[in-house]
Amino acid sequence: MSSEQTIVRTQMPKHERFTVYTRDELIRSGALTITVEESGRFLGVGRAAAYESVRNGEIPSLTLGRRRLVPVAALLRMLGESE
Repeated sequence: MSSEQTIVRTQMPKHERFTVYTRDELIRSGALTITVEESGRFLGVGRAAAYESVRNGEIPSLTLGRRRLVPVAALLRMLGESE
């Protein structure tokens, strides 16, 4: 009998949901938009600071229904980089 166990997750734990991207990983991912939380992690700021920056217009964002998304191209342009 094997002592190995198989763990099946039906949902990712909250702390693993949002990915921290490097610039190259963000570009390679092909994502057109990322969440406000992901943009905050990319920029090295907390969730509250990221949402405050979106509200102030410091981080470019789109509103789709009730969701706020950050366009990757606009985020990179804001940092003075291109895709």
